[in-house]
Amino acid sequence: MLERIILFSVHCVLDLVFYRIPRWIHAVFVKLPVTLWQLLTGRRPLTYAPSTERHIDVITSQSDPTAGEKVMGLFGLHTAMTYNGPLYSGHIHTVIGAARTSRRVAYERELLKADDTNPICLDWLKVPEPSRAKGIILLIPGLGNYGQSNYIQRFARCAVRHGYHVCLLTPRGMGSAPLTTPNITCVTFTADIRHALRHRLQKDILEKEFGAALPLFAVGYSCGGLTLIKCVAEETAAHKASNGTLYASGFPIEAVVSMIAPNDTYVSAEMLRTRMGKLLYAKPIFAALCKYLRKHRKTLQSASEGKTEKEKKQLPLIHTDFDAAMKLIHEPTDVDIHVVATHFGYPDRFAYYKDSDSLQYVEKIHDVPLLCLNTRDDPIVGYAVTKAAWQAACNLNSNTVYVEVPTGGHFGFVQNSLQEWMHPFSFLQTFPLTALDHVVASRQSKKQQ
Repeated sequence: MLERIILFSVHCVLDLVFYRIPRWIHAVFVKLPVTLWQLLTGRRPLTYAPSTERHIDVITSQSDPTAGEKVMGLFGLHTAMTYNGPLYSGHIHTVIGAARTSRRVAYERELLKADDTNPICLDWLKVPEPSRAKGIILLIPGLGNYGQSNYIQRFARCAVRHGYHVCLLTPRGMGSAPLTTPNITCVTFTADIRHALRHRLQKDILEKEFGAALPLFAVGYSCGGLTLIKCVAEETAAHKASNGTLYASGFPIEAVVSMIAPNDTYVSAEMLRTRMGKLLYAKPIFAALCKYLRKHRKTLQSASEGKTEKEKKQLPLIHTDFDAAMKLIHEPTDVDIHVVATHFGYPDRFAYYKDSDSLQYVEKIHDVPLLCLNTRDDPIVGYAVTKAAWQAACNLNSNTVYVEVPTGGHFGFVQNSLQEWMHPFSFLQTFPLTALDHVVASRQSKKQQ
């Protein structure tokens, strides 16, 4: 309770000093004169009208407008959407969002054995009354996050209230998920999701378990969204190449939602090297990455056991001399250079970033409806993939819709202080769930026809 009171107090101060007062001043000296001038000259639309200032851009295919309208309607979207929360700066959204209090969620853990024998943790939170369940959500958290990260806790609870069983795939080695082999995870590592889809989340398996043909959806946050998109692109292609035999009862995922993903990972990495990035975000992210590596030191070093000196020289330094490798790491990009790129066989970090960029995979997902959402003021992801680039991607894949919100930061979408106190769920949780509710309604409508 004390944490909540402190956060509420800090939020009130930030709201007043960095939002209310500046907006009042801006309204008097800028908004009012500009609006009066535009009214007198007949200029439209008004620059500071709520419908303009709070407008949410929705981009669909222009090469196939009918398909674009269809996928937009499937997710319950329209072109006149507005964001109704406070228009805080991206930094305020992100900082307060990260400081939100957490309340432990009691998941039911299920373990699968990956192809390399490392346990895959599927953490379930199920709808208490099975008859109320209307779907299953495969949830992929951001890199470094897990089931007890505050936004994941809130999403899981909100999803259950909406009538969805939640199946959280915790990245290996994160939180309480074990790492028993020296194979770490990264943005482009899709093997665990692939294994879960092929061996646990097939349609017939889920129907047998839950006694109903519940649709399976997938939601990925931040880097989890990138990994999810890449995996779905790979698996739909593999399913097609197998002439439909890979997933005998059909590809299991019926819709994908990607939230605030770093669609250009090079730009995201550079954002952490800016002055504000170093001041606010790089240190905690770097500390979390180092903690992850040190936690699994023995497992990482086990890769060199039983190897000859010649074989050891071919291994990444993190597997042969952990201390020497850690001395080379001073910031998040160093982890990409000296750990991730070398471990996964990339020649350098830029090749890794190129392989993780999402649009190349978005363009290939034609059989599964895809909804991607980003904000214009995300201080961690940055703003590199423009609306024009998204328009080109949607033109190539008419089953995709891109949503761009004017504000929200990274894991933010902070409400005013009173709403944050009273309502635990924000746009960060409600938007993807409302979109999936529309997909379920559309699915049921088709069945009744």
